[in-house]
Amino acid sequence: MSIEKITEKIRAEATADAAALLAKVAEENKAVLNKARTQAENIQKESVTKAEAEAKLLLERKESVAQLEAKKLRLAVKQETISLCFDQALDRLASMDQTASVSFLVKAMLSTGMTSGEAMFNEKDRSSLGQQVVDQVNETLLKSGKTSESEKITLSSATIQAKGGFILKKGSFEINSTLETMIDSVRDQLTPQVVEALF
Repeated sequence: MSIEKITEKIRAEATADAAALLAKVAEENKAVLNKARTQAENIQKESVTKAEAEAKLLLERKESVAQLEAKKLRLAVKQETISLCFDQALDRLASMDQTASVSFLVKAMLSTGMTSGEAMFNEKDRSSLGQQVVDQVNETLLKSGKTSESEKITLSSATIQAKGGFILKKGSFEINSTLETMIDSVRDQLTPQVVEALF
């Protein structure tokens, strides 16, 4: 065999080996690319799933916060409405006609159990009905024998800052029966009934 034929044979084998090697490399490249593509798709799917889960969790938290804020607002409105009801009750008591006011205050003063001392009213009530209340209370106490002419309730020259009612004072001891105090004293007890009536 001639050198030319041997060279040609080697060249042909080298070309065939190179072609086979290139085909093998191409096949491996294709497998690596497919594997990389699959991994990228998996990473993308995981990222999307994770992002969706985080978005869902964030949305749930936002909804929870919004619901809590709504509850707070509803509670604040209810409390404001309840306070308004008690304020209106106070205004109605303060604006009773004189006959009803006198009757109410006489009963309230007798219920204190005090048989002597000074009765203080706001400026308006002191001048319009104070003496009348004190006189009726003393008359009732005298008739029942709970007090005497020398020991009785007197109308104080001092006035109080209140919408109505009175303060009875004897020495350092005093009973606060202002309308504001009376309303406050029944507020906790009556609030459930007010809530039931309103809501």
